[in-house]
Amino acid sequence: MWATTSRTLPSHDVSAFHCSGRRVVTGLSAPRRILPSVKVDDVDGLLDRVEAAGGRVLGPSTDMPWGERVAHVHDPDGNMVDLTRPLQESVG
Repeated sequence: MWATTSRTLPSHDVSAFHCSGRRVVTGLSAPRRILPSVKVDDVDGLLDRVEAAGGRVLGPSTDMPWGERVAHVHDPDGNMVDLTRPLQESVG
């Protein structure tokens, strides 16, 4: 059973996540364990929309050696997300 506890400090909010009574993740200082990647049709075209929605673009889109165009962004809640698109769609 999952449960959360939250506390407001002067500089930020802290949450602790518990599973079966055992603390699993605590607060904002816990290391990131996952980085969601979302496949989109137009990475570059979405960057203005990310900022308009209250997110933050962390740098320009980049063509990666493994064959994807990638942009690193923060959503409006500060979570890092990768927007991705294959450089070439596979045929057949």
